[in-house]
Amino acid sequence: MGNLLPIGLFSDASLLSVRALRRYHEQGLLVPASVDARSGYRAYAIAQLADAEVIRRLRDLDVPLPEVRRVLDARDPAVTADVLAHHRRRLQARIDEAERIVGEVQELLGNPGELHRVLVHRRIQQPEPVVALRRPLAMADVPDFFAGAFPHLLGVVDRHGARVTGPVGGRFGDGEGMDREGLLVEAFVPTDRPLVVGADGDVVSGHLPATTLAVALHVGPYETMSATYGAVGAWVAENEHRVTGPLQELYLLGPGSDADPAQYRTEVGWPVKPITPVPQEEPCP
Repeated sequence: MGNLLPIGLFSDASLLSVRALRRYHEQGLLVPASVDARSGYRAYAIAQLADAEVIRRLRDLDVPLPEVRRVLDARDPAVTADVLAHHRRRLQARIDEAERIVGEVQELLGNPGELHRVLVHRRIQQPEPVVALRRPLAMADVPDFFAGAFPHLLGVVDRHGARVTGPVGGRFGDGEGMDREGLLVEAFVPTDRPLVVGADGDVVSGHLPATTLAVALHVGPYETMSATYGAVGAWVAENEHRVTGPLQELYLLGPGSDADPAQYRTEVGWPVKPITPVPQEEPCP
């Protein structure tokens, strides 16, 4: 093999696992200098150790692979500095988020009754026509999905000459618990009449169900909604109800309004029924 290093030796020299090297090859990030046509055996040039070190150090910082690729493709100090500056801002946002979560945890540990400060009540929801987009998503991908879905849905409503009758909203899961990595998510827009949307791609027409919701108003950014969800969950348990369908959010005031996130208003609603049916009063004779 001359000056080529077999994958095992290259792994030892680069401190990258064989599994990682195979993945980087498949993704075109670090392509071996030689691949045996019959056995598929990989070998690397000595000069590739420098690229392997760049990849390892950037991955140690959790720089995403597309940005690692950008650094390697450009081989330009200015591009590298730009990528690292962007990543530094991302890391700072994660640090700020971690500090916020620590503060919330400390507050809940010190005052577990904090959940009960959120007012929860019942609201009757009437059936209402909507247009919607549905996707199975990881929870982390929901904000980007909503950012594209709502303008698209509003455009569909406008093209059909219909009218939006209330706040846009989202529905999550099936009422059987949250799977943060595989969750069915729906973005919906209420309309003044049912629409025929067969020519609008994967947009569907339907109705919000007639149901009773246990609702609470969340005030503030979406990242702080856990206490509101906890309060609704506590109410459902304390009042001996069960959840009957997807959890729902109505975005009464949100990013489209250019409001300060501290002023966002979101109605959190869970469709519920009593576990034990309430006895009906017998009519007077």
